[in-house]
Amino acid sequence: MDKELNFFRELFLWLYDQSHRSYADPQGDIEAIVNDTYRTHRPITDRATLEKCLPNKGREQASFADLGVFLYLRPPERASRTVPVISAMCDFGRSLPEVRVQLLLFLLDESGNLQSLGYRFETPEGPGRHNFYHIQPIRTLFGTTGVPPTTCPPWFPNTHPTFPIDATDAVSLPFNLLISLYGPACAELNPVALNPTVRGHLAPMLCLNPKAVRYWRVASRRHSFHYESWFEPRKFRTLARERHQGNFEITEIDYTHYSAVPQNERKRW
Repeated sequence: MDKELNFFRELFLWLYDQSHRSYADPQGDIEAIVNDTYRTHRPITDRATLEKCLPNKGREQASFADLGVFLYLRPPERASRTVPVISAMCDFGRSLPEVRVQLLLFLLDESGNLQSLGYRFETPEGPGRHNFYHIQPIRTLFGTTGVPPTTCPPWFPNTHPTFPIDATDAVSLPFNLLISLYGPACAELNPVALNPTVRGHLAPMLCLNPKAVRYWRVASRRHSFHYESWFEPRKFRTLARERHQGNFEITEIDYTHYSAVPQNERKRW
């Protein structure tokens, strides 16, 4: 239990170190968003404050809501006009630690108005429909008073759908949230800076071990075809010979070669 608790702490401290500089001098849409959200969703501005929100050996229960603060995450590069904000609570005094992480996404609509939507990432809740690691939408935040609900309409469901996720413990659960924002490599967060022991703990996750993709050129004197495929080499060669009757040469190529081919000439198989 102590190991899992410590890994949980290390993950959040690393996340703060990798994210807080993004808001040192915000510009453009990000500045407009935080000018509003800082008043209602007070940011964590130093490591000491985050430490008070996290569990430790003498305090197995902890919550961001106790201090009424939120951790602002780095805006994803592919959604640079979006500000992700999280709140978390945990109880490591249980045989299966309880962890609930709420994610809010703030963004500006076409008229420049601030909009928001949210999701919660949660550990299993015991016998019933939610007895698995999951994510589901939210309209309001639990445990935090004086914080406005999201701008989702009242009819927006907050009990379903409940999506199962690639998590097996209290550490991989919040890492799923990061993958949902930044992709499995989490390159925007400098994954090398994460404690190597924590990285090793997360390594078996299925989404970090995708099936290998290979690239191929199937060519004759008159025609050539380029494929992206998840087939094993032997199976690909067998199927390619069946598909392309005649004297075709089948050559495995690298991604650089494949990506140089015009988009309309690339095929997935």
